[in-house]
Formats: sequence, C-alpha cells, structure tokens
Amino acid sequence: MTLITTPGDPTANSLASLAEAEAYMGSVIFKDDWTAATEATKEAALRQASRLMGQWAWKGIRVTKAQAMCWPRVDGVPRYNLDNPPSILLCDEDGYYVAADEIPTCVKEACIEYAFRLLSEDREADAGALVPDDLKSGTTTITNLRRRPIPPSALDKVRFWLTTDGISVKLVRG
Repeated sequence: MTLITTPGDPTANSLASLAEAEAYMGSVIFKDDWTAATEATKEAALRQASRLMGQWAWKGIRVTKAQAMCWPRVDGVPRYNLDNPPSILLCDEDGYYVAADEIPTCVKEACIEYAFRLLSEDREADAGALVPDDLKSGTTTITNLRRRPIPPSALDKVRFWLTTDGISVKLVRG
C-alpha cells in the first residue's frame, strides 16, 4: 500500500513520507530498529503512527471534513458547515501563520518518532487509563504499572499544538 501524504487529501494515510522519515532518521544515533525494517514495514509504521496521532486533542479544526488526516488544521469553531470552516490560520510558537494546506515540520517529525517507536515495541499495549503509574502500600512501591503509549520524543515535538498534554483531560463541573 502506497503512502499518500498530500495535505488535506481524503485518501491520505500518513502525515510524513518515507523520504522525509529516512532524512529525519539519518540524524538519529540509535536507529537499528529503523534501519533493519523493510520499506513496507516502515510505511506501515508511518500509517499507524498517523492514525494514532489522529486521536490526539489538537488545537483548531481540520481544514475540511473530507480530509483523512488530523492535519492540516485552521483555527476556529465549527458552527454549521465543516466543509466551509472559518479560514483563520493557526500560528506556530513563534507567531508565524501555518498555511491551511501545510503540515508543520514538528508534526511530521512527531509522526516519524512515533513510527520509529512502534517498530521498537508495541506502544499500544496500555494497561488502561484507570491504572495508576505507581502503587504504594506501606513501604512497598511498585512503579511503571501503566505503559505510556505516546512516546515522549513524539509528544514533546507537538505539545504546543495540543489542547492538553496528551495524557490529561479537562474536567468541567456539571
């Protein structure tokens, strides 16, 4: 299955291309799992990472309802028609506008980092959202009960673009 990375395309299946991933991974020191993988496996990891990133709570809204991926995005609240959202561009951390047909480099890099981690281990094997990170009983402490399916190396790259830190949720008293 070919990677389709055209921003806004209804058939897109990855936020980053294999060429972008190979270029990025060229700057990573410990990348044995990446270099050992076949092209098909790398592409599958990029597709899976893109799909999982679509579940994150991103700022703004997708440019069109028909687009397959979580990016590109614009600022605005969907009111009546998602096919014609307000054309208010999002700004990056430095205040520069991000075009409505662009996926920020940091989002692509986060996708690549996530894909790399997916090749290394099963990042989706989570013990459950209600399991605490640590359990203490008297003098005994058990740590790392809950796996963290979102690798910090990916999350840190896009934290600015998320409405939460990717782990917590906003609670509203009813």
